[in-house]
Order: sequence, then C-alpha cells, then structure tokens
Amino acid sequence: MKTLLTLFLTIMSLSAYTAVAPAKAKMVCHTPRLDKAFVVSATQVTFLDETQPEADRQLASIEGIRTKINGSGFTKIMNFEGQKHTIHVDDVNSPSQVNDYLVIKSREGHELTYPLDCSSVN
Repeated sequence: MKTLLTLFLTIMSLSAYTAVAPAKAKMVCHTPRLDKAFVVSATQVTFLDETQPEADRQLASIEGIRTKINGSGFTKIMNFEGQKHTIHVDDVNSPSQVNDYLVIKSREGHELTYPLDCSSVN
C-alpha cells in the first residue's frame, strides 16, 4: 500500500511540474502581417511599438489576463484597445508559425486570426 501511495504522489508531482513550465515561460512574439509585437510572461502581456527604438518600445502593459495551460503550451485571453485578444502558443519549447496564433475579436463579433512568430527570452 505504501508503494502505491508513493507512486501516486510521484506521478502527481511530475504532472504538476510539467503543467507549470508553460506558465512561467517568457516569450517575445510578433505578427508578420499586422506589425504587432508583444512580450508574454507569466502574469502580464506587454504590447510593443515596433516603430520606436528598442528602449522606448513599450506601448501598454496588461495585467489580469486569463491563462489556460494546454500541455506544453498556453492560451492567454485579454482585452486591449476595446478588442478581445487571444494569444495561443502550442508548445513553448518549439514555437511554430503554423500552430501559434493571435486572434483579435472586435465588439461587433468580427474575428481575425494571425500567425505568430515567437521566441523564448531568458
């Protein structure tokens, strides 16, 4: 019985460890077509102005976002400039323009999806 309990606790701790890793990932993403760039971290998303020099790039920082962990990826949902933004990264360890995307939904219900080009930040 002790062996089963130990095995169960080990499996639970390992599954909890893998679920936390995507939430702590810090990534820089941009959309090739929309000229939007942002930094995604555990608790906030910072939108960047790509027309400004590197030091003055911060446009807006949003906190209070909803985060869903999906295996080794995540989905973050927030409101920015009166529109609902959904950022989905399928795998934080191997970003892909095919599987990672940004969805912008207007108040009228119009929805646009853009591919994301992301990279990890240390």
